[in-house]
Amino acid sequence: MFEEGDIECIKKLLLPAKRVLKAGPQIRYETFERRIELWNQIRTNFDRYQDGECGTFLRDLDSHFRSQFDAALVALAVSVKANGESFDAVRIFSDEELGLYERVERYNVFELLTVNDIKKRLIRQDENLLSLLHDYYIEMDSWVDASLENTEIRLTLRGYLKKRWGGYKGKANAAVAEAVTELDWLGGLIATWKDEAQSREKSVRSEVEAEKEAQSRRLKEKEAILRDQEREVIRREEEAQGTMASARKIEEDARAARDNLVVQEQAIRVAEEALTSREQRIEAAMRALKGNGQGERSRYVSAGEAKQYELTFIGRMERKIGDSPVIGGRAFYVEGIEENRGTSAGYAGEARKKVLPENRSLTIRLVEKRLLGRKKQYVFDACYASRIERYADLGYDCDPLAQDDVTAMLADMRDQTRSSGIVTVLCLASPTGFERR
Repeated sequence: MFEEGDIECIKKLLLPAKRVLKAGPQIRYETFERRIELWNQIRTNFDRYQDGECGTFLRDLDSHFRSQFDAALVALAVSVKANGESFDAVRIFSDEELGLYERVERYNVFELLTVNDIKKRLIRQDENLLSLLHDYYIEMDSWVDASLENTEIRLTLRGYLKKRWGGYKGKANAAVAEAVTELDWLGGLIATWKDEAQSREKSVRSEVEAEKEAQSRRLKEKEAILRDQEREVIRREEEAQGTMASARKIEEDARAARDNLVVQEQAIRVAEEALTSREQRIEAAMRALKGNGQGERSRYVSAGEAKQYELTFIGRMERKIGDSPVIGGRAFYVEGIEENRGTSAGYAGEARKKVLPENRSLTIRLVEKRLLGRKKQYVFDACYASRIERYADLGYDCDPLAQDDVTAMLADMRDQTRSSGIVTVLCLASPTGFERR
């Protein structure tokens, strides 16, 4: 079965790799020195295996053993990246390889859960599980399939992660198939997710095609100008040949026309390069929509989606507070609710004409219910933060909210809190999420 391979030998060499794979993403909590020690052990054992120390195995077994070595190494490389550490040896793996491992292992919760466990969480409407399933139906499944076909990613790593993803996917599909027969809302939710995925893909493709057509028209106009100038050059050259008296003058004019022709050709080349660059940027935006493979995931959000998120956020915050919230065991009543629109200067009129977010905020003043003594007071501020100028100009945004933007809002809130002397709780939401740092 194993030809001349020594199975006990390869088991021994794989021990450090299996330890890392068993820990998965949790290996990041080992000390840096211990992880470097494991890295060196796995690299050394992999070299010993490739040098034939354990003999020769059948192709399928050989691929399986190699995939475990590579998968363990990439798990250690991801831990170094996640902890912000520096270790040059991990550069043997590309960003695409690290990103594929990271995104697939986000679903490792399915390794611990049975199909029945997943079904129970769906019945409870577990938010974390629904978030994973949302990503799964919107983009994750198709993104993983495309990544597994990427020849720039090591074949051994693709083989290992394909098995992992197949297991996660199988459990998720089985649990959803059982739960959807009992939960009408789940079937509708999944259908909505699928429609959302198709809508986004159509929208991006439509933008790509429109941009290509516009660039193609501009390029054809340049080519038509070039042909006219070529005909002019030929005409002038013919005149020079037929009129000897003015030959020198005409020759100079023709030379100038040729120089101009060179300039126009250069302009066309620049336009072609701009078209190529634009296509690359659009393709990059499409990849960002599906995940940039670097952990820092961008999110494509249209103006209409951002507006809907805003209305949902404000409405949800008001419902969650209710009429008589309890904080730290103390009952409060709502003294007042104030909703404000924070539309950026210059875009207020556009926000009313177009479907644009308005950066609304909801201020809720809470006063403790008690007859005697000093009453505790809180101010709850729910703020929606979006880049209105991008939605007005481009119709979409795909960059997370920067740390500087959040810091500025926190500074304003701190100043208001100091002046009022009332404890203020800030809840901040962004349609494109926040930078990890």
